Amino acid sequence: MAAHQATATLRIADSETDGAKLSTFWGPNPAKVALGYSASVTVQAPDTLTGTVTVLTSADGVAFATLQQNGTDVEIPAGKTTVLPPFTAHDMMLVSDAAEAADRDFFVTIQEDMS
Repeated sequence: MAAHQATATLRIADSETDGAKLSTFWGPNPAKVALGYSASVTVQAPDTLTGTVTVLTSADGVAFATLQQNGTDVEIPAGKTTVLPPFTAHDMMLVSDAAEAADRDFFVTIQEDMS
């Protein structure tokens, strides 16, 4: 089974709470990998975080809501790689509940199995 993979960096800037949006189609071959059609989405967090970081998704790229799994907000802990639950979305974004004390880069990998 072949797989396509794309990576991106989402940053929550120093003194900010909202990170950059990750659009549905992105990466070196955007037609091949898309949020919502992926087999696996992982987020690797930096070693230090000021606040609690959650994942937000949007169906239209404008209105965002917190991603949940079994009724619990999906959080991205410092220094860990988190596998996100399956979801369909136009965009995703990472948000901290406190202004971050420095630039925080999160590495996102999406892998789609092509069968």
